[in-house]
Amino acid sequence: MKKKKIIIIVIIAIFILMLIPIKDRLWDGGSTEYKAVLYKYTKIHRISQTSSTGYEDGWELKILGFHVAGEINTYVEAEQDMNKLVSCLENELGGYLVTEQDDLIEIQLSEIKNVNKDKIDIFKGKYASKHKDNMYFIIFPKNGTYESEVMNVFDEYFSKRFTTYQTFSSPVIPIIYVHTENNDIDMEDLTNKCVTNNSEKQSKSIPSNIIKKIDKTNKIIINAGDKELGVIKDSNKIKEILNAISSANRYGEYCLSDGHGFEFKMYDDKKLIDTIQVWGDGKRILPESINSCYYSISNGTDLRKIIENETDYIFYSILDYSDPGETCDTALEQIYENNGHKYYLNCIKSDKVMIKFMIDNKVMTLKSALETNLISADKIADDYPDVLIKK
Repeated sequence: MKKKKIIIIVIIAIFILMLIPIKDRLWDGGSTEYKAVLYKYTKIHRISQTSSTGYEDGWELKILGFHVAGEINTYVEAEQDMNKLVSCLENELGGYLVTEQDDLIEIQLSEIKNVNKDKIDIFKGKYASKHKDNMYFIIFPKNGTYESEVMNVFDEYFSKRFTTYQTFSSPVIPIIYVHTENNDIDMEDLTNKCVTNNSEKQSKSIPSNIIKKIDKTNKIIINAGDKELGVIKDSNKIKEILNAISSANRYGEYCLSDGHGFEFKMYDDKKLIDTIQVWGDGKRILPESINSCYYSISNGTDLRKIIENETDYIFYSILDYSDPGETCDTALEQIYENNGHKYYLNCIKSDKVMIKFMIDNKVMTLKSALETNLISADKIADDYPDVLIKK
């Protein structure tokens, strides 16, 4: 009898353990998963390209792997609202492409080689009749799935035609590719013109005692990890940063699970007042003295621009548009020379290795970026030694 009781207790204990969930934050925009052996409950808040808010929310319950209940609100607006957004983007982009003597000529999706039409929901392409190098694409993949194999064909289309162009994507608008004479379109301004912000949603400001404290700042040290990037002492620049911080708000309790990349250490003379954590998009911040989700700057200030203007740091990434299945001639290809040093790509593909400058969304060949001194070869060789080799 005693042995039977022990078995029953063990079974009950095992059953209880099978009901205990492990909490996990997902990398889809902020969903939270509670996963146990017998079931999985997901509180959904994930990025959705088809949602008018940029997110879809809801919940889902699975028992033994089978969906038993759930509800998702994607906030999808009526089709006319989607068409209104695309029409606005077309109107704004068209203004950059044409002169009074120009017409806009439509580009058919069939003109784009190797595109998977089944995965494209909306495609709009236009070029200027008298300035045929002025063109744009607006692309909505189906279900908001921006897989690389879907978008690579559009990357290739532009990279083969132009050494420099712009590309931009956001949770609330489709991907945009555009080439103009100066490639100087302000994409964020474009977004603000075409996307109506919901001013009625509840927001929380940074606590007034934190704002009052950092208002005494007269020196800011900018760090990236353990590396000091620069020091700001100019009172006008400090005021600009303080105004941006004061404008920041938090909407809801959800936040992306990525971490900050920079720190603004706020000093009153030699006294450290607070440290402002700054995310890589230049729009999200969090005072270190607050244990909460980040706040979003609402007055239009982009802290990335301040970091670039006040330090030697450049926001960029390397893009390799070569076909993964394509054989690359493994001979080293020299693309730059400076101060007695030569710089080589690891194989011959200089027309397919691009650099994207994050702030102006400008994409150009790595070779062009080096030749025009927009970025140093030493920095590329240090950051991407598998791409650029210094000898």
